[in-house]
Amino acid sequence: MLSSLPFIAGFVCQYLVARHSDARKERRWHAALSGVAAAIGWAALPMVSANPALSIVALIVTAAGTFAAMGPFWSMPSLYLSKQAAAGGIALISTLAGLGSLVSPGIVGWLNQTTHTLAAGQYYLAALMLVGAVTVVAVGRHDKPRKANHA
Repeated sequence: MLSSLPFIAGFVCQYLVARHSDARKERRWHAALSGVAAAIGWAALPMVSANPALSIVALIVTAAGTFAAMGPFWSMPSLYLSKQAAAGGIALISTLAGLGSLVSPGIVGWLNQTTHTLAAGQYYLAALMLVGAVTVVAVGRHDKPRKANHA
């Protein structure tokens, strides 16, 4: 039962953040702040590992932030790219995500084995989420330039 709580929170936050993002027509900060929340959750895990209740709370924050970032994030390529380029952009993002899914478990395992603690891997995952959040903000606004009216 306890293991379902992060996923329930993730489901609820994903829905609420996506809905709020749609209502505000704003994607960048919704994705970035959700990513920061996930990073905070990952970074908190090693600090609360001795307390099961706080560990569950940290996992809930991690899952909620991760899931909440997905809706706004995946709607962004079509805001920045033309219709033709959006398909390629989404494919590139998916490919890089797959590569990360292949490489990151090895990095986490190496960190855990080298440091003899799970904390290093959790801090690595927190750093990845933070880098993602900063990158989303650094990309800038998605306002497309208006075409000049040549009459």
